[in-house]
Amino acid sequence: MFKNIIFVGGIHGVGKSTLCIPEAQILGIEYLSASEVLRWKEISTSVENKNVENVSFTQDRLVTGLKNIIEENKTYILDGHFCLFDASGIVTRIPESTFVQMNPAAFLVVVNDPKVIATRLQQRDNRQYIDSNLAEMQQEEIEYAKILSAKLSIPIHIHPADNRSDIHEILLNIQ
Repeated sequence: MFKNIIFVGGIHGVGKSTLCIPEAQILGIEYLSASEVLRWKEISTSVENKNVENVSFTQDRLVTGLKNIIEENKTYILDGHFCLFDASGIVTRIPESTFVQMNPAAFLVVVNDPKVIATRLQQRDNRQYIDSNLAEMQQEEIEYAKILSAKLSIPIHIHPADNRSDIHEILLNIQ
């Protein structure tokens, strides 16, 4: 559908927006947050709540939102997830159909030490996170991103959040 979206995935608090917002400005690319596009604040009981009641429903909202926003002649960085915690706190993959409909030009998976992520999330959301749950989710994000990359023939880059030196080059080569 689109083919002008660079999908940047990673777990909550990994540093996606910290990496992507400045680079989008430098490169003249539009930055979008999946949470904002699907209007998470409208459907969540708490913005800090990372558990998603109905993953398919939220991803349908994302695709619909993208259809209303995306312009053919622009390039976008979309900050989102390959996996989410469902209502029970179980790591759940985003439906493959979401990525098929989105048809991104490339995947960039941002990774970081789960202990660092837990500290960031605790400071940001004022609640405790378990490192092992974050580690499990991050591993599932990486594995699923690789599967989607191969299945959909989309290039993939796995990038450490604390290495800002080559993110510019990666994004420049993708667009």
